[in-house]
Amino acid sequence: MKSLVNVRRDWLAWLVLGGLVLLVYGQTTSFDFVNFDDPIYIYRNPNLKSGLSWTTLKWALTTFYFSNWHPLTWVSYLSDVSLFGFNPHAFHAVNVGLHLGNTLLVFLTVNRYTKTFWPSWWTAVFFAVHPLHVESVAWISERKDLLAGCFWLLTMLAYERYARTSLWRFYGLTLLCLTLGLMAKPMLVTLPCVLLLLDHWPLNRTNPASTETPSPLSLPVVRLALEKVPFFTLAAVSGWLTFLAQQRGETVHSLKTIPLSARLANVSTAYLEYLSKTLAPARLTFFYPFTEQIPGWKIVAASFVIGGISILVARTWKTRPFQAVGWFWFLGTLVPVIGLVQVGDQALADRYTYLPHLGLFIAIIWTATGFISERQHLKVPLTAGATLGAALFLWLAWEQAQTWRDNVALYQHAIAINPTNAVAHFNLGVHFAESGAIEQAIVQYQAAIGVNPRYADASTNLGELLLQQGRAGEALTQLSWAVQLQPSAQRYFNLGTAFQKTGRLREASACYREALAYDPNFIQAHTNWGILLAEQGNIAAALEHFQTVIARQPDSAEAHHNLGFALENQNRWQEALPAYQKAVALEPNSDELHFKLGNALEKMGNRAEALQHFERVARLNPTYPNIQDRISAIKIPASTASTLPK
Repeated sequence: MKSLVNVRRDWLAWLVLGGLVLLVYGQTTSFDFVNFDDPIYIYRNPNLKSGLSWTTLKWALTTFYFSNWHPLTWVSYLSDVSLFGFNPHAFHAVNVGLHLGNTLLVFLTVNRYTKTFWPSWWTAVFFAVHPLHVESVAWISERKDLLAGCFWLLTMLAYERYARTSLWRFYGLTLLCLTLGLMAKPMLVTLPCVLLLLDHWPLNRTNPASTETPSPLSLPVVRLALEKVPFFTLAAVSGWLTFLAQQRGETVHSLKTIPLSARLANVSTAYLEYLSKTLAPARLTFFYPFTEQIPGWKIVAASFVIGGISILVARTWKTRPFQAVGWFWFLGTLVPVIGLVQVGDQALADRYTYLPHLGLFIAIIWTATGFISERQHLKVPLTAGATLGAALFLWLAWEQAQTWRDNVALYQHAIAINPTNAVAHFNLGVHFAESGAIEQAIVQYQAAIGVNPRYADASTNLGELLLQQGRAGEALTQLSWAVQLQPSAQRYFNLGTAFQKTGRLREASACYREALAYDPNFIQAHTNWGILLAEQGNIAAALEHFQTVIARQPDSAEAHHNLGFALENQNRWQEALPAYQKAVALEPNSDELHFKLGNALEKMGNRAEALQHFERVARLNPTYPNIQDRISAIKIPASTASTLPK
């Protein structure tokens, strides 16, 4: 049994870890959503509105929404909505709880593998407070990192039990945990390789039987590899699903847009950036733009450093295996996100270090532990140095978490670090536009375009704001350029709307036609084109568009109103009447719809019912144009009105 001293030590160790996490991240529970992915992922995601149910569970398991397949992450968000609604503070609290749980799991897992208490605890400390992990915790949309980290560690725990006992139930549990982790984030595709590294150290399963003191767990390397075949199979399926989702979402860059030479150049420099930001976490931001303009000397220097370290640790494979295992864990787990398959426009990201850091921390901490064991006189100063380093990281992490408190703080921090961060300028522009600060939004969109003239989204948004301000010429220039850069249904629709507002109806029709060629189910394009055609007198064509909209959105009051309006213009009152009646039933508090229905009823000779709707209009909006005249005209017939005294 453990001594009382050890029990107290254990409890104190756990409490300190929990306190460190809460000290850094407790503040985030008062933060709001940010507009970097959070709208699409969460609070404007129509699939989350009803919370967790059998229907939404099926959606989570089958969807490629937002270019991802991670059903467990969607289930997590759906559960939050069911419990808390769209309360950002609750979402943040769940993230903090997950990181706290992961920190404790790191301590438990590493201690179980290595049977060394204090090095395992220090690994958990640096995992808890490292500033590069802030993005994974403080950004609600990065919940998948935390869930994947949890199941990564649970997979390791189950595998350790299997490796030491050879019981197949733990093998099955390992497969289950890996499967769940892959359903949270495909970052776990590299975990089977890490398990092979752990077989070498600390599990010591690769010791040949010919050694003088072979491990009782030793197995031939080939058998260890065959043992991992089901794990690699799961990883391959997850990788295929992820690639398919990202291809469908058009987030994977082709070799034409980003050539292989640029990707390879980014690989070595990104690895060096990750290493340097681990040791000296400075100038951290939510987005690091990809660039093909990397100086040759930097590529050579980065390749030399990363390659040199790899050669040095490889030579310690037998004498100091923790160095090789930790280093190659770090390198290998970054491979899926290092840019060989370029997804998105970032060169690197803080969040990608959440799991790879474990390997690097192990390599550094066990190297320091071995150094201390040979030089006991350095134990106190090195421990003091580690404590000071952890305190510094904690402070930097607290400061970095502050930048995630709202949109302005996040993007202004990024722009202060790198004024040529077009994504930061763009997202800040979106925030200002949604807040009504139109002039400030225009400035930010123009800044984004100044950095990246081919930024189609920035040109689109700028064009729409310029159009609102009556600057039609400038607006059409931006919207036309956006269509040339990245033609899509939405961009053709935006350009068509601009043409329609400026009276260029022919060009507007052409744009709506293109929008529907890209997306035949684009409801708003059908609606706008139908209205345009109706105004031009082409009622038959307009009716086709309105009927298409109703077929797809039978509960849209606007769609039924538009259909009624088109039929009214053909004097087809018999058909217009039920369209208006349906529109009023769907939106009973609309003064305009009641007026249109009253007008149709009057045309059909049903003056009594028409009067009821005109009076409803007057109650809803007493200043509605000419409504009192229409009411009077029905109440006082024309023949009677002519005999009244003047």
